[in-house]
Amino acid sequence: MKQKCFNFLLKFFTTETRRHGEIPPKAEVITSVPPCLRGEKKQSTAASRVHRILSQRASHFRTHQSHPTKGIKSLLSACLFLLLAATAPAQKSDLPCDVGNCPCLEAKADKALSARPPDFQTAIEKYQALALCDPAKRAYADKQILAVFEEIQNLQKQASQNAAKAKAKEKEAIAQKQRAEAVLDKIYFYCDTLGLAYDQRNGKYGYIDKYLNTKIDFKYDEAFSFEESGYARVRRKDNSDRDSYFLIDVLGNEYKLATALNQLDSTITALDLRTISIDSIKPEVFHNNKQLQVILADKFVPGLDLQVLTKLKTFYQSGFSLKLYFDNDQPKGVNPASTTTNLLYAQTYFAYYNRKGQYLKEFSSGLVGDERAKARASMDEFFEHDVRGEWSRFRAFREYLTEELRNGNCVKVTIRGIVTPVGNQQYNSKLAARRVDCVTNHLFYFEGETDIADFVHQGRFVVQSEISRSAKHGYNFARNESGRTIFDLVFVRERRVEITGMEIFRCQK
Repeated sequence: MKQKCFNFLLKFFTTETRRHGEIPPKAEVITSVPPCLRGEKKQSTAASRVHRILSQRASHFRTHQSHPTKGIKSLLSACLFLLLAATAPAQKSDLPCDVGNCPCLEAKADKALSARPPDFQTAIEKYQALALCDPAKRAYADKQILAVFEEIQNLQKQASQNAAKAKAKEKEAIAQKQRAEAVLDKIYFYCDTLGLAYDQRNGKYGYIDKYLNTKIDFKYDEAFSFEESGYARVRRKDNSDRDSYFLIDVLGNEYKLATALNQLDSTITALDLRTISIDSIKPEVFHNNKQLQVILADKFVPGLDLQVLTKLKTFYQSGFSLKLYFDNDQPKGVNPASTTTNLLYAQTYFAYYNRKGQYLKEFSSGLVGDERAKARASMDEFFEHDVRGEWSRFRAFREYLTEELRNGNCVKVTIRGIVTPVGNQQYNSKLAARRVDCVTNHLFYFEGETDIADFVHQGRFVVQSEISRSAKHGYNFARNESGRTIFDLVFVRERRVEITGMEIFRCQK
């Protein structure tokens, strides 16, 4: 019904404005009002109001026929009131105020406008109804409606300003985050959690995580990043107010450090042997310094027997290296994309060593005289010294680790798989991962020792693995086209994994 009224008003306004002042007689205008505004008893008040308003506006329009613009404005005003009249009955039917109760409408409108937050929609509806209900209140109602729209515009402007400020703050926050990340990218974080930092306020060093949370307090005059051993070297005043060096672990526990044997005393709990010639160290040095908890070395220390090792919290040996070799494209996985295998290294080793004769033959084929003899000798030395020799060292190494585990210590071993430089590098990376897994299987499960498996499940025996490219990456294998790369000694040496680190320490209870 409202739509019909609106269509009528639009048609009426368009027709009359085209006539430029030719207004139909009053009777014609009245009879042109659609049924929604006339002839129904329940709308008699609204229809009567429309008759009166339209008559007044028509008379006003005739007065200003010489001024079409004013006449059009008058018509527009009349149409506005016709539209309000068309909608007013439907609104009044929803109001709690009685029909014609203008003070009630005014009170409802003012209440809606003064509410917090204001109910703008209700306020506009009530003020429109008030303008129709009491012509004397029309100017007041129009003023209030304009005030409502101004307030809405102010709120929209304020919202836009707040949105712009929020966007600017978000942009600045993103920029600050990017700057912070750029700085953090230049910091070495041990195990991705501990990075060395400096506090300019107190002039001290400490350690933070990647979220800038302080993990170890800023209290050191000198500090270094954490090493693979899990310790960092720091300097501060000791209890005697003397500058002293300490090793700290990832929890911030301190161990007073000595880097030479003549520095040992009852307060020293950490000894770094990596800069000391250790071949001449006597076992008495360790037995007389039972307070030692941490020893760092770059190779095995002859004077360190099991009795000493079992009392240490940590024995870290850097520079340790075992190289274990594999036959071409071995071991196999469930499928070519597998990174794991069910084989133990012993199984692959014996199968590989048994092919020694074929490797000697293929590597020396096509050669004659001394060249052939040298080729066979170099391949034979590789199989005996490297393949077989490292296998023997690996067995002794595992026995040593097993003894340490059974004595109640924890063990961490680092194994690096080498990605061979010839062929599909994606496949070779997965092959290197299978080789690491093969050696890990041997360490964990060789000979079916169930207690070793228990140590693994308890977290006391841990293998840390990594994959790296061969140092020969990009090497020009001249004989690759002839298919003899498989037996080329340079390439054969690249098919390996390396045990690069060993750490023995007392388990945390």
